[in-house]
Amino acid sequence: MKKTIEAMIGDIDHRLMGVLLTLLQDGPQDLEWLSARARRQLQDVRVDEYAVSRAVETCTLLIGRPDGSVVRLVDALDGQVLTHRVTGAHPGRTELWSVLALMPLVACAGQAPLRLASGGEVTTAAFGHSALVGPPGWLPDAAPGQLLGLRLEGGLLSVEVHDATVISEERDRRVRQVLTTHYRTEEWFAEDELEARPGALNRAIGDGLLEDPGLLTSPVTPLNELLYDALHEVDRVSQFRDRQAWEAGDCVTFGISGMPEALCSELSRRAHTYGMTLDQYVILALGHLAWRTPFAEDVGPWESWVPDPPEPLDHPRMRSV
Repeated sequence: MKKTIEAMIGDIDHRLMGVLLTLLQDGPQDLEWLSARARRQLQDVRVDEYAVSRAVETCTLLIGRPDGSVVRLVDALDGQVLTHRVTGAHPGRTELWSVLALMPLVACAGQAPLRLASGGEVTTAAFGHSALVGPPGWLPDAAPGQLLGLRLEGGLLSVEVHDATVISEERDRRVRQVLTTHYRTEEWFAEDELEARPGALNRAIGDGLLEDPGLLTSPVTPLNELLYDALHEVDRVSQFRDRQAWEAGDCVTFGISGMPEALCSELSRRAHTYGMTLDQYVILALGHLAWRTPFAEDVGPWESWVPDPPEPLDHPRMRSV
């Protein structure tokens, strides 16, 4: 795999991921079946159902279905079409530059080349650029403003040219609603960061196709335009957070080590309940606690904290014999 940032949310065992993707080539399988065969192939007793489920949660090229089975993202994309808006006429180009509009296809092509219906293969750029590269002639000529529709059908990728007039506002609204809901759900647990944004979008598309298998069967507005508000929500939130920090005056940053996992989970849960990040909630809680307890200068000198020694008991003296 040339580039994995679009396919991952967190760390993953790449050997296990590769084995799972190979095992799923013939269709969905359940965790028990996958873990048994992956454990045998890797000769690793640590590969159990939990390890496989963690790999599915981390790798967006794998989709866990409600019935407990697992399917590949590339198989879920079968019959779907993703669009890219042409910004300039570049006849003869063999690479298609796209950031988020074609992210699922970029991620899948980074794992294994996608076969073209016209012959040849499409893969990702050699040096990690967010682009799809194919043989000469795989991209049809299109005028600026037109849409390129990339459709997977039976494991084969085809490219068509569409006018913007084919876009249905009603379908756009439906796709925006479904994918925005799933994207924000993913961001709710992972906290939206620029580096994780492509992976979270892939996960949202995979879950959206589980909810509505016909979601992207017709061309819609490119996803980077259709989901602009959701994908850039973190930018606006960060701006407000920075402004609040500046208004508070001088601030410091520090880390906490040794926090019990249960306490961290509880603080995170409360932060999410109030729509805050973990650091915001911890600052709020510490500030509230500080105002409810005496300040250091009000406690008095430290010598006063030491309790007085107990007075000796007046025991009757024993008469010597």
